[in-house]
Amino acid sequence: MNYKNSTVAFVVMLFLFNSSNLFAQGLAGFLNTIEQKNRIGQVQAGLMYGGGDFSRTGLTGPVSSLSMIGGSIGIKNTFIDPKVLSNHYVGINVLLGSTSGSATEGSGTFNDVGFGETTALGATMISLENRQAYGYALSGSLDVMLSTGGQWTWSSINPKSYATSDTNNWKSVDDFASGLNFGSTWSPGIEINSGSNFGVRVGYNWTQVYARHMYWYWLTSEAIENVAQTGAFYLVNAVTKKGESTYPIINFVLTNAVSYLFNELRNDQMNWPWDTVAPMNIKSWNISVNYAF
Repeated sequence: MNYKNSTVAFVVMLFLFNSSNLFAQGLAGFLNTIEQKNRIGQVQAGLMYGGGDFSRTGLTGPVSSLSMIGGSIGIKNTFIDPKVLSNHYVGINVLLGSTSGSATEGSGTFNDVGFGETTALGATMISLENRQAYGYALSGSLDVMLSTGGQWTWSSINPKSYATSDTNNWKSVDDFASGLNFGSTWSPGIEINSGSNFGVRVGYNWTQVYARHMYWYWLTSEAIENVAQTGAFYLVNAVTKKGESTYPIINFVLTNAVSYLFNELRNDQMNWPWDTVAPMNIKSWNISVNYAF
């Protein structure tokens, strides 16, 4: 690919990162009604803890769960409106996943990884996150926010052991055992904030790690999802036209439903509708404590 084509591809990727979630959260139309003087811009840092599981089509036998810790830092813009609050967060997340599974001594190896009672792996994930939340002010300084968002994720997966019952375990994980693999993460959640500084978020992450990054297949797959999310955006605005107070709930349900549908479609083919290999799926729940300053 020459320099000109590389530049065009990079610009398209940036557009997708900024647009794919913003259509879903309705930022393009809804926030235009909120005056900029009601915007509060802050740096936000957070600590996360959670647990998860990994799976892949073709991966059989027992697997060990992951314990996950991490942190995040980014820019949070809060928009204050008499009826509906909203915030937009863009930042960097780092997650470390560890497992209690290990190889049995003297059991043999496959690519220097031993065999054990379960297939176990560790994971390091670095993500660029784009998240939008809408919600309501509660009593006092508390507010509750319903968030939708997505992440570009780079994952390093380190096998700790393979279950001896099925050689498919070895091959299904070994595809990801070297280097840094690109992928995407769907990350809905519920936030409870106290004032403009302190907040707690309970979230769900579904990360799909690609065995290899097939750029043009990925690009067209993302474009199809963007069309669906744009449809959801217009539907949300049409449904809430006469009642903006219902916007956070309907937006949360519809846009996350679209994201869930496309993750399911990509469960067997990482670049659906193209006939490509299955991704590694890492599904996790997490709780994060955040401070904005």
